[in-house]
Amino acid sequence: MSVFDRLGSIVSSTSTDESLPRSTIDLDIDTALSLLANERRRLTLRFAIEDAGEEFDLVEAVRYIATYEYGTGYTGSERKRVYISLYQSHLPELVDAGILDRVDDGEGHTFRVAEPARPLYNVLDVTTALLGGEE
Repeated sequence: MSVFDRLGSIVSSTSTDESLPRSTIDLDIDTALSLLANERRRLTLRFAIEDAGEEFDLVEAVRYIATYEYGTGYTGSERKRVYISLYQSHLPELVDAGILDRVDDGEGHTFRVAEPARPLYNVLDVTTALLGGEE
């Protein structure tokens, strides 16, 4: 069965009124899909919700993603590449979209999962289950 057949069967077997509740969060579909288009942002969201207890610092996220991408024996330069991309690009995008909130830790390196993260995480979780991908 193709992906499209599976998605079609899910859509046709659900009632949009009951099974797929609309979020009251102001996150449009283009923004949501754009955020999920990058693997490091997906990994950050998954880490924040599943492993970090919804609050984490930058170093923890870097360690998680570097281990996922390079294994436990990642080098300093590999860690640095992950750190820079999270610090300069991915975390600010998640904060700007309202998915993460910065926690005032004096340095701006601690983040908390915001309310809009839940529906986005649900989309990530369902699509990963249907299509495969990082887990």
